[in-house]
Amino acid sequence: MNMQKRTYRKMIVAMGVVILILTAFFVSPSVSQTVPIKIGTFTPLSGHAAYYGEHIVIGAKLAIDEVNEKGGLLGRKIEFIAEDDKNVPAEAVTAAEKLITKDQVVALSASMGSSPVLAVMPKVNEAKVPTFVQTATSVLITQQSGKGGNPWTFKCNPNDAMMLTALAKFIVEKRGAKSVSFIGEDTDFGRGIVKGLKEWMEANGVKILSEDYVKGGETEFTPLLTKVKGLKPDVLGLGVVGPTQIQALVKQMLELGMKIPLTGRYDITAKQVADYIASGAMEGSTCVEPYSHLYEGGRNPQFVQMVKTKLGRDTGIYWWGVYWSYEATRVMLEAIKQGGKAERQAIRDAAAKIEMELITGVKVKFDDNNQWHPPAFITGVKDGKIVLFGNVPT
Repeated sequence: MNMQKRTYRKMIVAMGVVILILTAFFVSPSVSQTVPIKIGTFTPLSGHAAYYGEHIVIGAKLAIDEVNEKGGLLGRKIEFIAEDDKNVPAEAVTAAEKLITKDQVVALSASMGSSPVLAVMPKVNEAKVPTFVQTATSVLITQQSGKGGNPWTFKCNPNDAMMLTALAKFIVEKRGAKSVSFIGEDTDFGRGIVKGLKEWMEANGVKILSEDYVKGGETEFTPLLTKVKGLKPDVLGLGVVGPTQIQALVKQMLELGMKIPLTGRYDITAKQVADYIASGAMEGSTCVEPYSHLYEGGRNPQFVQMVKTKLGRDTGIYWWGVYWSYEATRVMLEAIKQGGKAERQAIRDAAAKIEMELITGVKVKFDDNNQWHPPAFITGVKDGKIVLFGNVPT
């Protein structure tokens, strides 16, 4: 009798094991397919650079919506998490750590600012999280990525060195500038812009009259502009990021009676300066951008119309933020697809091999420093309107 009971118990246990195995085999895949693939970004959603961060989120969501509307990837939907870094390095580190450890994202897109990105790069390298840089432009990011020591960071947009040489040549050769003053913000971005323009200009005989820096978000430029006015440069080179900063700077220039064309890296399409452009106050100003909505090649006209339709407006759009966030997210999603797994290592390995065609029609592949080489675009103000002077290879 006891032997029969023991045999019966063994049969029950065996049946339980079989049921558990069958449950794991048949049920787990369907359960896992209901769990979304998490990706994230750290970008300014408050503070003086929030305007840019908001557009970066828009670009990412456009790319994600396209994929989710077709059923997602690997049978799963994509979940996007955006954390506010206020464009402050320490805040960016905190935001990235949350995304990596708490949210368990499989990949990241990086902040709009160079200093926050550089601060986070050691963290993503240590945690082994593929990170795609969409708008930050410091050459240091490129130099430190790929063979530079961080195989987990991928630089999608062109860096400052790639763009500024083209702009400097245009200013000197096409506009005849022989002297320049510089105002930049005291960040990796601002100093990188000034350095990139200054090196080529000095080497080609342009006289550097002054070089000054302000804190990030600064809107009081009158003392520096008064100094520049007395020096009478042919052009004023800028490395200032915020649209409210550009608005304040142009307003203060007008109050001082200054009519010096601007150049460098700043948001010429910001709604805050639209009236100044239309009035002629910024006539002759130029800038170099990693993207232009005015470009008519590739599928860009269709992309521009899609963005305008989604946002319900034609102006006040941070175009290269939307565009590069869209492209960086697109390559991230393609890496998940080609890697065949929602796992960090598989995504990194796939990204390193991907060759894809951008919306502008250019084919790109990451080089040994994990840097793409898309064209740069030189735009400026002519007859009260923003025009595209041309695009140059990088």
